Amino acid sequence: MKNLYNIDKNVSVKQILDENDKLNFNGIGYEVSRLHNQPTRNYVGEYENGKEHGIGTYKSRGGSHCFAGMFEHGVVEGIGVKEYREKGRFGNSEIYCGQYVNNQRIGFGYWQLQYGSVYIGEFKNHNPSGIGIMMFDDMKFIGLIENWQAKDGHWYDKDNNEIDITEFGYEFSGIKYEGTFDENGFRHGRGTLKKPNGERYTGDWVHGKKKGKGV
Repeated sequence: MKNLYNIDKNVSVKQILDENDKLNFNGIGYEVSRLHNQPTRNYVGEYENGKEHGIGTYKSRGGSHCFAGMFEHGVVEGIGVKEYREKGRFGNSEIYCGQYVNNQRIGFGYWQLQYGSVYIGEFKNHNPSGIGIMMFDDMKFIGLIENWQAKDGHWYDKDNNEIDITEFGYEFSGIKYEGTFDENGFRHGRGTLKKPNGERYTGDWVHGKKKGKGV
């Protein structure tokens, strides 16, 4: 269920709109979406023909997702800032600031993950894709990046000295694996794989493939 209120400054009494009024509403509104009588998403901002359109902000998922930016006919479109905070946990938030197309990160943006990894550059299909800068573990990569993995470019240490990260146990992509290998050099046995975006798998490997869910 959704309740839409007209909170335009020119309205002396804040009005809750009926279903017919919602369809044609233009102005500043406040909308509360509910499931089992519990709020699931709150939006405050501009409307056009009953849809979120213009500048607005919303909170969802118990306040763990917060967004402020531009909307177009009911979807996020243009420049926006979104904060993600894992519900029930304290610490650093995950933050994205940049361009959106049809609710997805597309264009140019800045993305900082909860555990410190940072990407600045081009996005496609909601993920890093194109020329950018990726930073983690006191290192940075400048060049072509796809989905938080280095493809073509150069690595630097925190003092901007160019480095070969394979000398420190990393693959060129930025992935780091610590564990055993088979005779052909594939991951095999017990090992831990860590990606630049903080994803981690510790568990069993069989000739380069994960076995089981791991931890």
